[in-house]
Order: sequence, then structure tokens, then C-alpha cells
Amino acid sequence: MLGVAASEWAANSQYRAATDKAFRQGELDTMDTSDFDKQAHQHLSIYNGVMTASKIVIGLVILTLVVMAATLL
Repeated sequence: MLGVAASEWAANSQYRAATDKAFRQGELDTMDTSDFDKQAHQHLSIYNGVMTASKIVIGLVILTLVVMAATLL
């Protein structure tokens, strides 16, 4: 059992090293969606919408905290 976990860890480490190297060389700037079907594109669109909304909410929370801190001074 320990041998399997060690080999999986080694494989993951090699994969991470390869992807990190490729990212540093600028090869993985965007996700390749050329082989996605219609449903996968819809899911990706929903994900992008949720991430954008979360960025907006985080920005509003930070802005609210800054305004609250400024009014306390």
C-alpha cells in the first residue's frame, strides 16, 4: 500500500514539475477548450460567471471595510 502511494506521489511530482516548467515558458497561458462539447462550454461559462461574481463581491467587501475604517477615524 505504501509503495502505491509513493509511486502516485512520484508521478504527481513529475507531472507538476512538467506543468510548472511549461507554465514558466508561457505554454499554458489559457486552457485548450477546442475539444469541449456544448455542455462543457456551458459549464465553463457558468464557472466564469461565478468567479467574476465572487471577485465583485470580494471587491465590495473590501471597499465596505475601507469605508468603515475611514469613517471611524
